[in-house]
Amino acid sequence: MRVRDIIHGSGSRIRLVLNQGQAGEGPVIRLSDPDRPGTAAVLLDLYGGELLAGFLMSARLSDAGELADEGSTGDAPIRLRLVAVGDRPAIIIDQAGTEISLVQPLWDRLYTELLLVIAHGRNIDHAGFARTRAGVESGRLLH
Repeated sequence: MRVRDIIHGSGSRIRLVLNQGQAGEGPVIRLSDPDRPGTAAVLLDLYGGELLAGFLMSARLSDAGELADEGSTGDAPIRLRLVAVGDRPAIIIDQAGTEISLVQPLWDRLYTELLLVIAHGRNIDHAGFARTRAGVESGRLLH
């Protein structure tokens, strides 16, 4: 497990947790606001983490209303939107009605932390795949 809190001087905060996932599932990234206990969290697979990282970079280069929504399907579907909250841009992550708002001061640190988390997640995923294949004869892998 890997836990990182991203905290901005303004008090904005987001927590990323990378977990192995359940048996047969890949790694899971959990995003939540640790200052609001009991609030919902968003769960991302590695694909969702990559989409969020790309969307964060695109949002940095855009104004609210200039960036099309982005979404994913699969095990952990999400919808990403760039919106204006007052006079400041924010990214809304929507997962089956659960929403997390990412304010602009968090974007750069979140982007870099997502890259690290995704790399660690891929390593976990590959190690798990290797363990499940360890008992299979090497010749059978070619068929």
